[in-house]
Amino acid sequence: MAKKGYSFGTFQGVFVPSILTILGVIMYMRFGWVLGATGIVKTLMIVTIATSVTFLTSLSLAALVTNSPVGSGGAYYVISRSLGIEAGSAIGLPLYCAQTLGIAFYISGFAESLNLVFPSLNIKIIAVVTLLLITVLVFISADIALKTQYLILALITLSLVSFFLGNGDRLPPPPDNLVMKTFSFWAVFAVFFPAVTGIEAGLGMSGDLKNPARALTFGTMGAVILSYAVYIAIPLFINKYVPNKAVLLSNNLIMADIARWRWAVLAGIWGATLSSAIGSLLTAPRTMQALSADRIIPLIFGKGFGENNDPRVATVISFGIALAGILLGDLDLIAPVLSMFFLTSYGLINVSAAFEGIIGSPWWRPTFRTPWFISAIGAAICIGSMFMINAGASFIATFMSILFYFITRHRRLKAHWGDAKAGILMWLIQTAVYKLARKKPDERTWRPNIIVFSGAPSSRWYLVSLADALSRGRGMMTIASIFSQALSDERSQQLSESIRSYLDQRGVGSLVKVYSSPTFSKGASTLLHTYGFGPLIPNTVLMGDPSEELTPDSYLDVVLAAAQERRNLIIVKENGSKENSDEQAKGRRIDIWWDQESDNAGLLLAIGFLMRSSRHWHRSRLSVHTILTGSTSEKNISERIHSTVKKMRLGAEVKIHDNTPPRSHWDIITEISSDAAFVLLGMHSPLAYAATNSDKPESGYKTYFDGIMNKVQLLHAAAVVMAHEQIDFESLFIE
Repeated sequence: MAKKGYSFGTFQGVFVPSILTILGVIMYMRFGWVLGATGIVKTLMIVTIATSVTFLTSLSLAALVTNSPVGSGGAYYVISRSLGIEAGSAIGLPLYCAQTLGIAFYISGFAESLNLVFPSLNIKIIAVVTLLLITVLVFISADIALKTQYLILALITLSLVSFFLGNGDRLPPPPDNLVMKTFSFWAVFAVFFPAVTGIEAGLGMSGDLKNPARALTFGTMGAVILSYAVYIAIPLFINKYVPNKAVLLSNNLIMADIARWRWAVLAGIWGATLSSAIGSLLTAPRTMQALSADRIIPLIFGKGFGENNDPRVATVISFGIALAGILLGDLDLIAPVLSMFFLTSYGLINVSAAFEGIIGSPWWRPTFRTPWFISAIGAAICIGSMFMINAGASFIATFMSILFYFITRHRRLKAHWGDAKAGILMWLIQTAVYKLARKKPDERTWRPNIIVFSGAPSSRWYLVSLADALSRGRGMMTIASIFSQALSDERSQQLSESIRSYLDQRGVGSLVKVYSSPTFSKGASTLLHTYGFGPLIPNTVLMGDPSEELTPDSYLDVVLAAAQERRNLIIVKENGSKENSDEQAKGRRIDIWWDQESDNAGLLLAIGFLMRSSRHWHRSRLSVHTILTGSTSEKNISERIHSTVKKMRLGAEVKIHDNTPPRSHWDIITEISSDAAFVLLGMHSPLAYAATNSDKPESGYKTYFDGIMNKVQLLHAAAVVMAHEQIDFESLFIE
């Protein structure tokens, strides 16, 4: 089998590219400016805060890479394998853009430094030629490109020795026409921060390392610690010899002018900028290659060549983006953009490690353990730094990440790896359920948790549609299908997936429960008794009216079981001769019939309110009806109902119907509601009926129940409702 990728060690693959990218253009050409703009104390603070971000991120990274194998793609790979492919794409695409802009950034720094020494040279021409040369080098071989960095490392070391042996006796005076500007702390931080982002150079080579876990852990932390020591020493040394703020602000080659051998620092600048550009040109195409391998972008972009799978197509694309960056931008414009993208990626690496530590699943067994709160602190510093640097740019970067996240989610890409999303959700649910179990139920926090006995959703879609209207955004829903034949676990899973897919296609979010039982009544009763978890049990049962498939006695058993389990019950009758479409619902009425002697009124009003709050019914009118009895005056009833509905702020109209001369209530209901889009009626509970008909409650209630089911056949669409839950539903609406 052909070898795929290189096998670089810790030093060559991670430490050298990381330290060379860190000790780069910002150190040589902007450190004096940072010191002049903020002073020594704030400069040390900037260095410490920036380095703490990368150090905490390196600790999080060490935990992640020592827990599971690491492939190609650097930060994208690490984040996607922890938080999922959507989160990976949310940072992978912006990160790739940042890495390619980084190429332009470092080459622009090289060209600027060369122009300062040889003013006759054109910066843009130098940058373009340099980009062409290093692209050819990288195109030939990543191994050769990395080996050139040993020479560059020697030049940087020599330049630092020369700098610390200098005394600044050759410093030129500041220009006479210098305009002294004031810079904010975070504006200076934004320019400096790319100096510490060099760990991306080593991380980006993750797929070409012999032992990624060891190399990334020790190579990254070694580079961060060494660079911090250098970054603390440099401003202290400059401040000792150059107290003049004007000199610091005006001289971008201050380190060269302080050094004993100026040429050595210049060689270090050129070597550092070139090595950083090479490092970025090596990592950016590999990030694109990883994105392509996961089908986030077309496969052709990640096509590999040769025995080492070199991403040459991605290298050409990266060259084009870097060229655009060189032609359109300059050093100080590109730096803040890089800061945003790198802070975003570092933040998500820390978030990944923090969540893995919090969840603490058996899978999480890193050999390098970082406490979750350390990673959380790292994430908080990243987010805080972003918004302190530039809130507007932070929102733009966040918006781009969210946009890429939802685009990937919409594409429904199937990841071939497990991630921590399920664990994160489980942890959140666990925390919420424990707290919810200790909280006493309150009317104002009531939400519908509906179990729908629909059978196959396609056969009784009106039940699913109504349950979705009641629960969407406000509660939970479970579609329960009871099968009379025995089902294997595999068959049960297939049926569940089929129902879930059917619901997803229609934009309905629901849990699915497939259950095997000899009879519908036994299966439904068992589910009412056992289904749910802790406080998250269905409080409302929704069924269709008795069909030919069920005997009346079997159906009545479910009604009785719902009453005994204290579950609210909604029995829906839908006339198949008329479609309950959006167009029919617009401008139509939802009629609620308020029975003054039952406890169902509050639940009826709650159902009407939830229906009209849904997309399907939001243009319908809510109308509350009641029929006067001979024992109650019209005035008292009218005032009480008008007052109650007004206090509920439902926007419902109230209709009082006088039953004189006396006639059947059902005649009045069918006459008034014949043109209603939907009718809600109350029904007596079998428990209450038994208390008043103790001689033969079962047979008596059966007669009552059959009578109601027959009469609702005269209506277009109706629901018969019983309130059994120990909730004062009217308190949902009245203070």
